Amino acid sequence: MSRAAKNIIGNKFGRLTATKRVGSYHLCDCECGSVAKTVRTDKLVRGETKSCGCLRQEQNADRHAVALQSVGTPKRFAALREALKTVWSEMHSKGEVSPEWDKFDAFVFEMASTWVPGHELLRINPNEPYKCNNCRWKSPRKKVARREVGLSVKMSDGNLCPLTVFAEQINITYQKAYRIFSRIAATGQVVTANDFKTNNASETTDPFASVADRLSMPPSARLTG
Repeated sequence: MSRAAKNIIGNKFGRLTATKRVGSYHLCDCECGSVAKTVRTDKLVRGETKSCGCLRQEQNADRHAVALQSVGTPKRFAALREALKTVWSEMHSKGEVSPEWDKFDAFVFEMASTWVPGHELLRINPNEPYKCNNCRWKSPRKKVARREVGLSVKMSDGNLCPLTVFAEQINITYQKAYRIFSRIAATGQVVTANDFKTNNASETTDPFASVADRLSMPPSARLTG
């Protein structure tokens, strides 16, 4: 440490004023009037420690007030915090979390106003950590549908095409494509594009067929638009 850096008695750093040097530490008085706080000199000089802890408490209180205002009554906010605590714990078990969300209150402050009961927190880019600009709330039903409707048709070049995309390409409804796919897959065969040529021609044009199809399909395979 330089000679100038050592002589910081009387200097102010944030809310702290250095009053006495103790080895690699300094005793500091805080603006709030609390008892003298011992702070590592390097952290004091770099601005990493700015108060006795009162500044962080005030910031947390401000965040609490903002989040409370977004949801209404204290009772509702308490219920919200409890729900978000579960989400926050699950988030840490599923993947990498940005350091900014290591603190639960920071997570609540940024996500409370957009939270919807029953929705799940999804990463927009699954290759990036959980963080404010990479997360959104989404209905779990839609999430499951997107994940489990992983049905694919084998094309002539050997590549796989998602059933939803293939149905659009051959200009038939997804429900009709699903019915053909299920019938062929039930025999244990790999479903190919050629299978749809003959099966599509023999399909019924009953206007009520699509309704029956949707009712017979498992919930995870039903698409709503």
